Amino acid sequence: MDNDYILCSVLTPQEYTILKLAMDVRVKLKNKSRKEEPLFTLQQNYIASLFHFSPNTVVKAIDKLCGVGVLKEISNKYGECSTYAFVPSKYQNLLKKAQKKDILLRTGRNKVCQNVSAEKVLSYIVGKSIVKASNMQ
Repeated sequence: MDNDYILCSVLTPQEYTILKLAMDVRVKLKNKSRKEEPLFTLQQNYIASLFHFSPNTVVKAIDKLCGVGVLKEISNKYGECSTYAFVPSKYQNLLKKAQKKDILLRTGRNKVCQNVSAEKVLSYIVGKSIVKASNMQ
């Protein structure tokens, strides 16, 4: 199962979307080149148009991803697109942090609040869907 949805516990939906986009670009470049980690650009205007984000939101999301170390800014010359590299070790660290993060979950008939790890919440979502679907058949 593609469990990187768990990153939504530590990233905003916009940051998560841009991270997924950067990872897709990286995979396509990596298939074409033999470099360890390929360099790529993120066209902020294109991203804003495609995902209906404001340009400011795109800039903030990229800055946050650079701040947590998942993306490393290689060059940033005035008037040119910035060049980035993906940092797999930082991505794994962020994934571990997300798995350990506690989330306040309201569950049960009385909607009792309880602290549960993000990983368990994701398991609950999948498990509940399976149970509900099997009950419908």
